[in-house]
Formats: sequence, structure tokens, C-alpha cells
Amino acid sequence: MKNSIVTFALRALILVGFMATAQAQKTDNLQLTQPVSFPTSGYILTENGDQVQGKISAEKLMAASSSEVGALNEISFSTYSGEKMVYNATTIKGFSQKRAFPLRNFEGFTSIDHNFAYFQSMPHPTIKGQMVFAEQVMQGKIEVFIAPRNKRVSEDDASLQAEVADRRYYVSHAGTTIVLMESNYKEHFNTLFSDCDEMITFLQRHPQMTNFESFHILVELYNHHFSCE
Repeated sequence: MKNSIVTFALRALILVGFMATAQAQKTDNLQLTQPVSFPTSGYILTENGDQVQGKISAEKLMAASSSEVGALNEISFSTYSGEKMVYNATTIKGFSQKRAFPLRNFEGFTSIDHNFAYFQSMPHPTIKGQMVFAEQVMQGKIEVFIAPRNKRVSEDDASLQAEVADRRYYVSHAGTTIVLMESNYKEHFNTLFSDCDEMITFLQRHPQMTNFESFHILVELYNHHFSCE
């Protein structure tokens, strides 16, 4: 009984510390790493699930549509034996690329390796039949990938005409992948989190955490802090 009380107290302290850190950080701080455009060590993941080591470059990202952020559908790959080829998001399952040194030490919510960035082939969120490479930024029972984002002019200050990007994520949970954005967040909220009793109790105490800006915090809690089945 004593051990159980101590364990509960420790978990409570960890959660309080986590929440304090989370609230102090920016609301939209899921760490996004643009793929490196010059040849960098990594591997491709073939349709058969095999990993092939080599050098990967994402120079095509530089020519991506100016209306989107993160719309990458093609990479160049060369094996260490010298064979060179081009792959797109319809021909391989994904790829991993070593992070450039300045991008290894970052703050933000991510459960992914700080040394390597991982990209998975996903259907384009709005263009039927088109595939893109999406970076995975959170992993666990709920997995989160960055979806291409539409750019728009901010209405907060028309005089500045600031350009912002609508946040969109691929979210995989319980065998289903959805494209999540602020406009459909309430619609999918219960599907994502209501199967966790600890999460329900937490949200009853912190109803302000149900907003879209807190999405990544709830995923982190669900995956790594609560006992969610």
C-alpha cells in the first residue's frame, strides 16, 4: 500500500512538472524538420518493408508549390555502391534522413529520435490520388505526422499581411488514420481520447485543455504519462 502511494505521488509530481513546462512553451511547438535538400545519410523503406541504406536528398522540396508547406513527394537516393535513382511517395513506404547538426538539439513535443527524421508516405489531404511524404513527430498508441499545410494571409493584422499556415496533421489511432485540423477537431476528439479513463478525469479537471492548441500535449499525456489501454 505504501509503495502504491509513493508511486502515485511520484506520477503526480512528474505530471505537474510536465504541465508547467507545456504551458510555458509555445502552443504550436510540434517540432517540424524540413527534409535536407543536399545528400544526407539515411535509408529508404521499400514496399516490401526492407531498409536500404544510402544518401538521400530532397532538392524537389525547394520547388514545391508556394501555396503549401511541407508538400514533398519525391526524393533522390544513392546507395553507397554508387547506384542513383529517384523515388516518389507512391513507390516507397517512406524514408529516414539524418538531421543536420543545428536541428538535433531542439525543444518541443516530439517522441521521435533527435538524430534522425522519419517520413512516411501518406495520401495528400486534399488532392485525390496524390501521395506525399509526411514527417512523423509523435509516436506511441497515437501517432502524429505533419500534413501539407495551406498558406493564407492572417486576418489578425491586415496592415502587416502576415502569411501563416493552417495546421493539419495525419493522426493514426486504433488502426485508423485521419487528417486532423482545427475545423474537425471537436468531431474527432472523443474518438482519440475517450478510451482512456485517466484522460477523461484529467480533462474534467482541466477543461481548457480541450482546445486545438493543446492537442500535442494531450497526445504526449496519452502516449507516455497515462495508463491508456
